[in-house]
Amino acid sequence: MLRIKDPKKSLDFYTRILRMTLLQKLAFPTMTFSLYFLAYEDKNDIPKDKDEKVAWAFSRKAMLGLTHNRGTEDDDSQSYHGGSSDPWEFGHIGTALPDVHGACKRCEELGAKFVKKPDDGK
Repeated sequence: MLRIKDPKKSLDFYTRILRMTLLQKLAFPTMTFSLYFLAYEDKNDIPKDKDEKVAWAFSRKAMLGLTHNRGTEDDDSQSYHGGSSDPWEFGHIGTALPDVHGACKRCEELGAKFVKKPDDGK
Protein backbone atom coordinates (compact mmCIF):
# COMPACT_ATOMS: atom_id res chain seq x y z
CA MET A 1 0.00 0.00 0.00
CA LEU A 2 1.22 3.46 -0.89
CA ARG A 3 -0.22 6.71 0.42
CA ILE A 4 -1.05 9.27 -2.25
CA LYS A 5 -2.00 12.95 -2.15
CA ASP A 6 -3.54 13.31 -5.61
CA PRO A 7 -5.65 10.37 -6.84
CA LYS A 8 -6.10 11.85 -10.31
CA LYS A 9 -2.34 12.28 -10.83
CA SER A 10 -1.48 8.93 -9.25
CA LEU A 11 -4.11 6.98 -11.17
CA ASP A 12 -2.96 8.61 -14.42
CA PHE A 13 0.60 7.44 -13.73
CA TYR A 14 -0.29 3.87 -12.79
CA THR A 15 -2.90 3.36 -15.52
CA ARG A 16 -1.55 5.38 -18.46
CA ILE A 17 2.20 5.16 -17.90
CA LEU A 18 2.51 1.75 -16.20
CA ARG A 19 -0.58 0.33 -17.96
CA MET A 20 -2.14 -1.06 -14.78
CA THR A 21 -5.90 -1.49 -14.51
CA LEU A 22 -7.95 0.09 -11.74
CA LEU A 23 -9.81 -2.94 -10.37
CA GLN A 24 -11.65 -1.40 -7.46
CA LYS A 25 -12.17 1.91 -5.70
CA LEU A 26 -13.52 1.87 -2.18
CA ALA A 27 -14.55 5.18 -0.63
CA PHE A 28 -15.07 5.57 3.09
CA PRO A 29 -16.72 9.02 3.37
CA THR A 30 -17.20 9.00 7.15
CA MET A 31 -13.57 7.98 7.65
CA THR A 32 -12.30 10.46 4.99
CA PHE A 33 -10.18 8.08 2.96
CA SER A 34 -10.41 6.14 -0.27
CA LEU A 35 -8.62 3.01 -1.43
CA TYR A 36 -7.65 2.23 -5.01
CA PHE A 37 -6.59 -1.26 -6.10
CA LEU A 38 -4.64 -1.75 -9.32
CA ALA A 39 -3.16 -4.76 -11.08
CA TYR A 40 -2.13 -6.01 -14.48
CA GLU A 41 -5.49 -7.42 -15.52
CA ASP A 42 -7.69 -7.19 -18.61
CA LYS A 43 -10.53 -4.69 -18.07
CA ASN A 44 -12.87 -7.05 -19.93
CA ASP A 45 -12.39 -9.68 -17.19
CA ILE A 46 -13.75 -7.42 -14.43
CA PRO A 47 -17.25 -8.58 -13.42
CA LYS A 48 -20.06 -6.06 -13.79
CA ASP A 49 -21.93 -7.17 -10.65
CA LYS A 50 -20.72 -5.11 -7.65
CA ASP A 51 -20.35 -8.05 -5.23
CA GLU A 52 -18.72 -10.28 -7.85
CA LYS A 53 -16.34 -7.43 -8.74
CA VAL A 54 -15.15 -7.06 -5.14
CA ALA A 55 -14.61 -10.81 -4.71
CA TRP A 56 -12.83 -11.04 -8.07
CA ALA A 57 -10.58 -8.04 -7.39
CA PHE A 58 -9.44 -9.37 -4.03
CA SER A 59 -8.69 -12.80 -5.47
CA ARG A 60 -5.91 -11.51 -7.76
CA LYS A 61 -2.40 -12.90 -7.25
CA ALA A 62 -0.84 -9.44 -7.04
CA MET A 63 -2.30 -6.00 -6.55
CA LEU A 64 -1.09 -2.50 -5.71
CA GLY A 65 -3.10 -0.59 -3.13
CA LEU A 66 -3.18 3.20 -3.03
CA THR A 67 -4.62 5.10 -0.05
CA HIS A 68 -5.81 8.67 -0.32
CA ASN A 69 -6.52 10.50 2.94
CA ARG A 70 -8.87 13.24 1.84
CA GLY A 71 -7.86 16.71 2.96
CA THR A 72 -4.10 16.10 2.61
CA GLU A 73 -3.90 17.46 -0.95
CA ASP A 74 -2.70 20.93 0.02
CA ASP A 75 -1.34 20.16 3.48
CA ASP A 76 2.46 20.23 3.28
CA SER A 77 2.71 18.79 6.79
CA GLN A 78 1.11 15.61 5.35
CA SER A 79 3.84 15.11 2.78
CA TYR A 80 4.66 11.53 1.85
CA HIS A 81 8.27 10.56 1.40
CA GLY A 82 9.08 8.94 -1.94
CA GLY A 83 12.21 7.22 -0.68
CA SER A 84 14.51 8.70 -3.33
CA SER A 85 16.47 10.76 -0.81
CA ASP A 86 17.39 10.51 2.86
CA PRO A 87 16.11 8.71 4.89
CA TRP A 88 15.85 6.14 2.00
CA GLU A 89 12.90 4.34 3.58
CA PHE A 90 11.25 3.17 0.36
CA GLY A 91 12.98 1.33 -2.42
CA HIS A 92 10.78 0.39 -5.32
CA ILE A 93 7.86 -1.57 -6.66
CA GLY A 94 9.00 -4.40 -8.93
CA THR A 95 7.26 -5.83 -11.98
CA ALA A 96 8.40 -8.24 -14.67
CA LEU A 97 8.77 -6.82 -18.19
CA PRO A 98 9.71 -8.45 -21.49
CA ASP A 99 11.78 -5.35 -22.50
CA VAL A 100 12.78 -3.08 -19.63
CA HIS A 101 14.69 -0.63 -21.84
CA GLY A 102 11.77 -0.31 -24.27
CA ALA A 103 9.43 0.22 -21.31
CA CYS A 104 11.70 2.95 -19.92
CA LYS A 105 11.81 4.68 -23.31
CA ARG A 106 7.99 4.56 -23.54
CA CYS A 107 7.63 5.96 -20.00
CA GLU A 108 9.99 8.84 -20.81
CA GLU A 109 8.06 9.60 -24.00
CA LEU A 110 4.88 9.81 -21.87
CA GLY A 111 6.52 12.29 -19.51
CA ALA A 112 7.72 10.06 -16.67
CA LYS A 113 10.91 11.18 -14.95
CA PHE A 114 13.49 8.73 -13.62
CA VAL A 115 15.53 8.97 -10.46
CA LYS A 116 17.60 6.00 -11.63
CA LYS A 117 17.29 3.90 -14.78
CA PRO A 118 17.94 0.14 -14.84
CA ASP A 119 21.59 0.46 -15.96
CA ASP A 120 22.47 3.35 -13.64
CA GLY A 121 24.38 2.80 -10.44
CA LYS A 122 25.37 -0.52 -8.93
